Amino acid sequence: MAKTRQEALETLLRAYSVWYDITRCNEADAPMVAQAAFHEQGTGYLLSKKAKMWGADRNEYVFLFSVPHLTEDAARRCIAQAQALGDEMIVPGKEHMCSYIVAEILCDTADEAAVQAVRRYHRRKSFQFSLQGWTETHSALVELGKDSIVANPDGRLTAKFLKSALYPKPKKRGSVRKLSKKQGV
Repeated sequence: MAKTRQEALETLLRAYSVWYDITRCNEADAPMVAQAAFHEQGTGYLLSKKAKMWGADRNEYVFLFSVPHLTEDAARRCIAQAQALGDEMIVPGKEHMCSYIVAEILCDTADEAAVQAVRRYHRRKSFQFSLQGWTETHSALVELGKDSIVANPDGRLTAKFLKSALYPKPKKRGSVRKLSKKQGV
């Protein structure tokens, strides 16, 4: 049974809420319905915290869109909006390692041109020859009418996450294994 866009959105927000800061958008931001942000900081010290050796910040900004029928133009607008908002949030610096901008689009149906636009989107950018980090954009499309998930090559892990969150495999019932006399019973 196919999920509705609202059910899929609630499922994704529940899955993201474990590690991400979630912000729901208002009607004026449509078709964007929510944002999620993840920040990770790694630091290495030498003997004490006064002697900091290195620091590495990693960020991920997820923008969720909900559209009844996705056209190529709408897909490009959603990805461009996510890109623009994500670029504003990125602060390159000596401790910035990488930032990922993720555009996830939930729709009931999609044109084939829209699917190809999501699949072919590609953008990577380095800051000062990667000395101040880099950014890459992941785009993913969930077509609920077909139960299909499509992503660009950079977003393959995003697609894997979406699949596990929206369409989890049923848990196998554990079979009771009979122990033999050699195993102590």
